[in-house]
Amino acid sequence: MPKRKTDFEWLKDQLDGLLSIADGGVDSDRDVMNEYGLHSGLKLAGLKHAIEVFTSVAPEHAGEGHRFSSSVYIDLFAGAGRTTISKREHLPGSPIVASHSPKPFDRFILVEKKLDRCQALEGRLRNSGVDMSKVILHNEDCNAVVGDIIKEAKFKGDNPIVFVCVDPEGMEINWATLERISDALPRSDFFIVFTGGTQRVVNAHVKRGTHGESLRNFTGIDAVENLALAGKSLFDVYRGRIQGHLGKSVGDSVPITDVRGQEKYKILLFVRPTYMGTRFFRGYSAMFSRLNGVGVEDVRHALNILKGGQDTLKTAQ
Repeated sequence: MPKRKTDFEWLKDQLDGLLSIADGGVDSDRDVMNEYGLHSGLKLAGLKHAIEVFTSVAPEHAGEGHRFSSSVYIDLFAGAGRTTISKREHLPGSPIVASHSPKPFDRFILVEKKLDRCQALEGRLRNSGVDMSKVILHNEDCNAVVGDIIKEAKFKGDNPIVFVCVDPEGMEINWATLERISDALPRSDFFIVFTGGTQRVVNAHVKRGTHGESLRNFTGIDAVENLALAGKSLFDVYRGRIQGHLGKSVGDSVPITDVRGQEKYKILLFVRPTYMGTRFFRGYSAMFSRLNGVGVEDVRHALNILKGGQDTLKTAQ
């Protein structure tokens, strides 16, 4: 029996795979990118793992004569297709990662509100060899085009199997959008990034006794003070609503911190409690276990090894 990889070896392999994926761009300060830090390496490693779990099973059960009509990837905050994690290092963004999975999806529905990012993403998809006939790219607010997204996901029938990536920079995703997707596409797995700053927004509203519209839209809850009275964090409430109101009761979460040890966000991945859902989650659970065992310094160390030992990330934030 082969020896089980350590968490660091798993991370290094995931980053190696990410580095090997062509993103269709050249290094240039003028390039449009998603600019973050080393912690994004952890998120993208986890996403790559989760997508490979999904595509290792889903395509075999999708298509004519199968249980599901098609396999679909939806990215509600698709970005520019490239993520900088330091001044000299970048990794492919989530749509590029999904489009290079070993077993491909039948369709990619990508949404990016910012025009420059949307244009950069389209170019990177084309230049990296993606079959653009499978791609629908919206330069819109995902909350405004959710109806179109649902129709496009059902292009081969009413029962697609779907992987949904939700990675906003703050609270830009409306609860109603997630609810509509979950209701219309019941066999959908949600990979959600819950940003660390949302609790500060709640605390500020509770202190002022106000009810911010963005917070109401994000949570689907009208009274902000109910969060404080319940004695729960916004994350606990949000996770509970995913499990209860969306019916995605099988899942877990893992915190991701930056180089200063501050929590940047939590990654959640939830599925429905069906045979297929729990089968997928057995694979997803390894992602949570692995991410709990590594940190940003491991990203730095792994990339240094992959780059031939050169300490290219000393200035990374």
